[in-house]
Amino acid sequence: MSDQSSPSASSAIALRIATVTMLVVLAIAAILLVPKHEPWFDEVQAWFLARDASVWDILWKYARYEGSTSLWHLLLTIPAKAGAPAMTLNFVSAALAVIGGALLLFRSPFPPLLRLLLPVTYFFFYQYGIVARNYALLMPLLWLVAVVYPARFTHPWRYVVMLIIVTQVSLHAAWMGGSLMVCFLWEAWHRMRWSISRLRPFTLAFAVDTALIVAQLWPPADIFGPPWEKMNQERITTALSEVLLGTVLPWPAISALVLLCAVCFFYTRGVLLSYLLSVAGLLGLVHLPLLQRLARRNDFCPADPAHVARFGEPGTAADRSHC
Repeated sequence: MSDQSSPSASSAIALRIATVTMLVVLAIAAILLVPKHEPWFDEVQAWFLARDASVWDILWKYARYEGSTSLWHLLLTIPAKAGAPAMTLNFVSAALAVIGGALLLFRSPFPPLLRLLLPVTYFFFYQYGIVARNYALLMPLLWLVAVVYPARFTHPWRYVVMLIIVTQVSLHAAWMGGSLMVCFLWEAWHRMRWSISRLRPFTLAFAVDTALIVAQLWPPADIFGPPWEKMNQERITTALSEVLLGTVLPWPAISALVLLCAVCFFYTRGVLLSYLLSVAGLLGLVHLPLLQRLARRNDFCPADPAHVARFGEPGTAADRSHC
């Protein structure tokens, strides 16, 4: 018995050592790369808002100009208002990447090799880690959603609260959280046979969260973006081609294969509806005119001189030539 269990125990120990080593490498790489990253203007703008604006103004005045919910800004208020240097925002983002990497390494059901490699890929580590934008919160939060997902019917409030927190990251995250919430309510009613009265508190809590997001981000009168583009068949076809078949450029055929594999994977896991709803919502955020006005925040031109004087205009004069 001991001879048979020894290789298995040795493999488990080796995997544990490799996992811890990868996490340490991830943390060291983050510490070394953050000082070498020159923040983009929108990264620093979030820091300035967190430093100089009140929490009330962040939530109810400037969020509608940012075009994004304010969880990221609220997180930054802690070090910013304590007098920390601006570089801290990238360390905050890197810390979130390391936390997300730890959850992926130690809690995910993926094969060992995939678990070890994913945290050091470009998007997982650099784009969602070293670059300090609101979507840095997505990595740890989505992994936490995945952690509580199996027990969503035994501990529903834990799951619903996690989804509500996810919606506060950005509009894109809000749609993903909403998609998962719709699927949860459908499964609870259709498969688990929960009564409407049992579902009502969760539905009400998420509805209140959604209403607050709409109220917070409703575009003010003194803001405008590029001219809205009319939806037509050519534009829809181009958008679908770029989003669905252009994900693995320059090989659309491989993109189609990846998409097919993703659909099959999510279908076998019983979560195809969540995947399709999320993809449809992200397409809508990019291509529906009203949502486009909210989502493309870097194209906005605040007309409030006090706002511009206090927080700085976005980009260079060339960037603002359309204003």
